[in-house]
Amino acid sequence: MQAVRAASAVINPPVLPNRVFRLTTVTHLTGLSRATIYRRMAEGSFPRQVALGGPTGRAVGWRESDITAFIDGLQTGGAQ
Repeated sequence: MQAVRAASAVINPPVLPNRVFRLTTVTHLTGLSRATIYRRMAEGSFPRQVALGGPTGRAVGWRESDITAFIDGLQTGGAQ
């Protein structure tokens, strides 16, 4: 019975919430500098950030799913 549950977990992994990464995490995960990230955003070749709505309204982050898709596109040779 336990093997069936384990196989089911592999087939249907639990859905995790879409976390938001701050710039430091994004630069670490992608290996890109801050300047390169913002330049690629302006070119349309990097995911756009989302507003986090802090008290000053200036806090931003990137959706984990967007960053993961960007990295996956690099690994498969996709035009990102």
